[in-house]
Amino acid sequence: MTYLAHVNGRIRQVIGKHGRFVSFGQNIGAGSHLAGLTRSLPRSDDQRVVNMPNCENGLIGFGFGLMLEGIDSAFFCKQLDFLLLGCDQIVNTYNMVRLRRPAASFSIVCIAVDSGFEGPQSRLNNLADFGSLADIPTFTISNGPDADAVIDRHLIAPGFRIIAVSQRLFRTEVSRPSQDFADVSVDADAHILRHAAGSDATIAAFNFAFPQAVSVQQDLRDRGLTASLYSIAGTRVLNWDTVIEDVRRTGRLILIDDSRSRNRLADRLRAAVADAGIRCTTIPLYRAIREEDIRPNADEFSVDTEQLYQALNTAVQ
Repeated sequence: MTYLAHVNGRIRQVIGKHGRFVSFGQNIGAGSHLAGLTRSLPRSDDQRVVNMPNCENGLIGFGFGLMLEGIDSAFFCKQLDFLLLGCDQIVNTYNMVRLRRPAASFSIVCIAVDSGFEGPQSRLNNLADFGSLADIPTFTISNGPDADAVIDRHLIAPGFRIIAVSQRLFRTEVSRPSQDFADVSVDADAHILRHAAGSDATIAAFNFAFPQAVSVQQDLRDRGLTASLYSIAGTRVLNWDTVIEDVRRTGRLILIDDSRSRNRLADRLRAAVADAGIRCTTIPLYRAIREEDIRPNADEFSVDTEQLYQALNTAVQ
């Protein structure tokens, strides 16, 4: 099953089990249905699917209005960049709404256009920066277990959040628990998921870098090293204890982050490990940020596993 089909199926399943709900956005019930993300959303007397015009600031305000009226809703946005048009609502209206502690849910589910061929329109690929604007709960989905945990716990839950999916991963095979990842554990808020436990290194994947993290974990295994593997789905992590304790045990931390930001969530984990007084080998594998990337290009994030292995060996010696 593809990543896109899995996410779509989980969204339909969660909404279908719910009562009164409004799904809205631009062409979510027509045309390509946002490349299939919103295909076959539940419709009934209590569950509405509403195609709306291009007016992101108004649409986000509409969602907050439904929230204040006690109606659960989700705005399916076809591009993360377009939320820039609604920053006033996301920051100022949300800061007003949150003081009233509404019991209803409002979620924005958006597509991070991260394939590179859109040029300037694919430069915004860092949900954590959005979350920092008003301390907003935000989540990225990079694999099957993350999709299940985040959508089940947060799509229809009291409050407001933004959930992002990766356009680059749409047609890829969804990452699922296999023999290597048979015991996925999830923290209480679905911010941190552990997919594998190992004794030689701790790998933490951020934004949509989980496929690269899996490749690193499997390459290390082929070289006789076992690694713990974490995906960081939430970008508002307040407690890193589970990962910190793993690093304390393995003594090696590999950070893999494909976000386009100079304010990376991975660096917060790195600081938290240092604050805990842990001396370890830390290897950051980050996407390079280059001015020329603003032009259409094959925006591929790859990891040199041979160079990584050499760095681990050098650090040990």
